[in-house]
Amino acid sequence: MKLTNISIIFILTIFFIGCSSSTNNLTNSKEYQKILREKKEFVEKINPMATVNINKNSLKTITLLQEASNNILYVIKLENIRNIQSILLTENKKINIEKVLFKSQDFFYDKNNEELLINLNIPYLYLVDNTIEFDMFFIYETTNKEIKTYKRKFIFKYKPMEDSREDFMSFVYMENMHKDANKLDPIIKKHLELELQIIDKNRLSKEYLKKIEKIENNL
Repeated sequence: MKLTNISIIFILTIFFIGCSSSTNNLTNSKEYQKILREKKEFVEKINPMATVNINKNSLKTITLLQEASNNILYVIKLENIRNIQSILLTENKKINIEKVLFKSQDFFYDKNNEELLINLNIPYLYLVDNTIEFDMFFIYETTNKEIKTYKRKFIFKYKPMEDSREDFMSFVYMENMHKDANKLDPIIKKHLELELQIIDKNRLSKEYLKKIEKIENNL
């Protein structure tokens, strides 16, 4: 019995030492360090205002925005992925866009931790109705070389702030932007003026375009 116990302990010791050695080799490999460095560069480049961890099994993600036009980093745990082939962000009710997300600019897949990092930036003009809903489509290749798809909804909710300079540290939120655009906080107005210069009005729905034009006339 004593010999058996000693043998078991000896075998387990070898097993644990072997695992530890294997883990150290992995984290010290050139590929591991390369991914670690590229991930750090990606996060530093986008400089997110907030980071949100997402459950991959949920059907949608709702984000309450305190400010718009800021980078938000979403992290989704996706295992056994060999390659992200494409990610498409769409909205076809108000602003009618189909945006292709680009690797290292809009997203990064961390193979070390099996995490997909997505950077989203929602302009103020997308939030004229206080809410906008996007569909995001993923096409990826698994480690077994199978092509799979993944879809989820991203919903953003926002209420604009009135100009609060007269009463310091008072925060008054408006019902929406297009009713009293002239009362908006100066920072929001500045963003809107810049966004109005680049938005493609031809793709907007007629109802949404009317609200945009009302804002434009009251800035």
